Amino acid sequence: MLRLIVLILAVGLTLPLQVMAQTSPETTLTDRAALQQRLWDSLNLAGMMEIMGDEAVAEAEGMNPGSPGDHGWMAQVAAIHDPQRMTAIMQDALGRLTSDTDPALLAGGLAFYESDLGRRLVGLENSARRAMMEEGAEEDALYRYDAAARRGDNRADQIDRLIEVADLIEPNVAGALNGTIAFSQGFAEGGGYRVPLSEGQILTEAMAQEPQIRRDTEHWIRAYLMLSLSPLSDAEVEDYIAFAASGPGQALSVALFRGYDELFEILMRETGLAAARQLQGRDL
Repeated sequence: MLRLIVLILAVGLTLPLQVMAQTSPETTLTDRAALQQRLWDSLNLAGMMEIMGDEAVAEAEGMNPGSPGDHGWMAQVAAIHDPQRMTAIMQDALGRLTSDTDPALLAGGLAFYESDLGRRLVGLENSARRAMMEEGAEEDALYRYDAAARRGDNRADQIDRLIEVADLIEPNVAGALNGTIAFSQGFAEGGGYRVPLSEGQILTEAMAQEPQIRRDTEHWIRAYLMLSLSPLSDAEVEDYIAFAASGPGQALSVALFRGYDELFEILMRETGLAAARQLQGRDL
């Protein structure tokens, strides 16, 4: 499930910075609800839930732990990653997380995504996620990034700076490790291991995968950015980099990353449990 783990987690610009502030007493629950709805709509998170579900099913297709020709595994993965179900989990998480974030910062971040450039970026990023599911798409985009880097092209430099400013690698690697642990915990809970593993052994096995997770994450993010940013001008990408480094950009990304992290751990634990039960020929 390593590939599935990396794909699901590599979502958006995820920043580990703690950009929190006390909620203004003037901010009502109605204001918060409206802000959360703006977040959901501006970033087209409903569309992202559908993409994540499709990614999970596509990656799980070649990982059936049961008997060949048994479609129970695919049905279980599809049910776990049902977009409406993921929407409920994600909205609940964001509702709690955004309540601890300065609403002015969130509003400033959303204003960017409600601009012409922001709307284009959301569309391009979602399109790139779908394109990356096609066979050979990631390899082709990564080849183009590597070629641009060797030539010293500005776009490769911009991608590198965006990755650095937004700190895209470390939080995604950490999140993927958490997802790996969650999957193993679910697998253990379902009796998937012939010899039960302790929590320490699960952690040790997950950490042994860290180098591969890191390589996959680095490759995927560079390929993804090469593909998603390709229609933009250099000036537009510079605006995006500046936004990612700003207080509003960081505050929005912190809330999003935490929400995705909560969602991801739930999905991976349940997928591990489903894999164990499928391996044993039992229904979820």
